[in-house]
Amino acid sequence: MWDWYRDKNIFLTGGSGFVGTALVYRLVTEVPVGHIYILCRGGESKLRKKWSEWIPDNVVNFMSQPSLVTVVDGDILKADLGLTSNMQHVLASVVDITIHAASSINLHSPLSKVADTVIEASLRTATMTCRWSRMSCFVYVSTAYSNSHLYALSDGQADVEVEETVYPLDNGQDATEHELEEVRQRGSSTTYENHEFPWPYAYAKHLTERLLQRVIGAADRRLLVIRPSIIGPAQSFPYPGFCLPLSSPVISVTAGVCLATSQNVRIGTQFSEPLRQTSTDLVPVDVVVDRLLVHIAAGSEGAVHAVAGRVGKMPFLRWWNMVIIGMSFNFQDARTEAAWDALDQQDREQLQLFSRTIDPDYVFEIGHRQLWYCIDKFTSKRRLHRHSAHMLYGSWSRCALQEFSVDMNSVCVDDNDHHDTDYSQRITKI
Repeated sequence: MWDWYRDKNIFLTGGSGFVGTALVYRLVTEVPVGHIYILCRGGESKLRKKWSEWIPDNVVNFMSQPSLVTVVDGDILKADLGLTSNMQHVLASVVDITIHAASSINLHSPLSKVADTVIEASLRTATMTCRWSRMSCFVYVSTAYSNSHLYALSDGQADVEVEETVYPLDNGQDATEHELEEVRQRGSSTTYENHEFPWPYAYAKHLTERLLQRVIGAADRRLLVIRPSIIGPAQSFPYPGFCLPLSSPVISVTAGVCLATSQNVRIGTQFSEPLRQTSTDLVPVDVVVDRLLVHIAAGSEGAVHAVAGRVGKMPFLRWWNMVIIGMSFNFQDARTEAAWDALDQQDREQLQLFSRTIDPDYVFEIGHRQLWYCIDKFTSKRRLHRHSAHMLYGSWSRCALQEFSVDMNSVCVDDNDHHDTDYSQRITKI
């Protein structure tokens, strides 16, 4: 399967992010690509600085070797992505595949703010790269929750089935362009207001998927939409437990709960028995990456779910008395199962296409360092004293231990016990 990529050149946005970092690692260590061009605001120094927070220096050096990787200083929020005319000319003549993984993941921002970083940035990237003569495949990293409005249309008593397709809004009438103009003019749209999306972010992703269908289709290029669910720590590469905490809802939400002075969380839900019926789909980041790469090579078009499925669904009670959303979805992933059937045994042994059974205790154990990182960031923004935050964390942890019998003996409120972990020992590839 990897041979399909031989000598192909890739243009990547979001290379400093959670998915992007794991993707670059996979490309440089396993895939015989020709060259990788990474768009990053601030250039190579900024990218290396971000990578170095969670990746050992020797691996960062390998991931940024000039013979294989070129970091292009640019910005998805600027016209022409902030690229110089000379760089545009170079990319136009060499790039075969565009992977657009850059995006805001702020669930709290209003649609008027999300529109620029999600919708406009994606259109800007697609419009430019579709002008490049060799570019044949555009990959958009969306979210499985782009169709979360379907929950409001259900009876709220069972998992909502979500297929690998783009669901039309407004009874199938194509009002995509009109929606875009409305969002540009007033920061919202009638369609958005008529559907119960839990976050503006979800609607922005839904609208972007539909807009890209038109832009990429008109340019006669292949569009692949990868929809991850809630992305969690890696199960294999770059190393078990790899995670960018502020980009992983499972870590950042846990940090927020740790800092809460109340032991109660109120979640909106239609379920009559939310403790039993609510669940969360948590997919390891390396599963997302390998699904993306397999489907590019397989020639897949349209939407593909990068999810854990039934293996990775966590009921409410298994997630330390916390839920991220008061809903439950059954994301179909038949297209990946079909791709798996077409692979030979050697490819199957090398790939991380499916999640292993995910134990919340394991996620919590490997995420200590990332959790403390989030707590430090949150306390800084909220002007909370870090010692008070540590005490809140310890108190919350002991409460979880008493109620759910989670083994929290390794949790400590001493700074020295969470910042000195040497994760480089987990990396055996390099």
